[in-house]
Amino acid sequence: SPPRRGGGGGGGGGGRRGRSRSMSRSWRDRPRSPVSRYSPPPRRSGGRSGNRSRSRRDGRRDDRRDDRRPDPKKKAFEEKRIPPPAVRGPDKPQITEEQRANSVEFNGHYYAALDFTPPNQGGESAGQKTRIQMPYGWEVADITDDVRDAVVRLHTFGTDFVVGESGKAFHTAKGTRPGALEMIWDYKKDMGMYNLHQDGSLAAKNARILIRIAVPKV
Repeated sequence: SPPRRGGGGGGGGGGRRGRSRSMSRSWRDRPRSPVSRYSPPPRRSGGRSGNRSRSRRDGRRDDRRDDRRPDPKKKAFEEKRIPPPAVRGPDKPQITEEQRANSVEFNGHYYAALDFTPPNQGGESAGQKTRIQMPYGWEVADITDDVRDAVVRLHTFGTDFVVGESGKAFHTAKGTRPGALEMIWDYKKDMGMYNLHQDGSLAAKNARILIRIAVPKV
């Protein structure tokens, strides 16, 4: 019988398989390089990379140290944001014996010159020429008609005029017209310090600021 066509093909196929096996064996038998091309490169060892990594670690340590240190800008901001405690005086105004002795008591208040010149001082007239601190609890007096008649007209306070609230200047017992309103004499107030303006013709006049405080209740 004639030979099958497929036999030759099978033989050819077998020959190809034989060649592929021999090629695969020859590929496996080839000497391999000691380092695979797919393996990661080895780490370099040397002073350069070591110094770089050490410098990075040192930098991180320095950053951590800086985090622990207080920030001067933040501290300054907090000090500005938090106001200092206010300085308070005593709960009740304290009137000294000297202040009481140099005051005039009238209608539940003590009236006195800001520098506590005695209310009946004689001699030549003088005035307040410098700034004086307002005592705690005292205020510039409101010279009403009753205060004018009972306090200002009958006492000298060692000067020609006393200046009350709103700058009203009245003649004292030493003035040419006791109890009369002479003019508006402005006074300056700065951080609790009071002083009379001494501009122009006022520099030749003598006056003192009149203050008052409520008589303490016993």
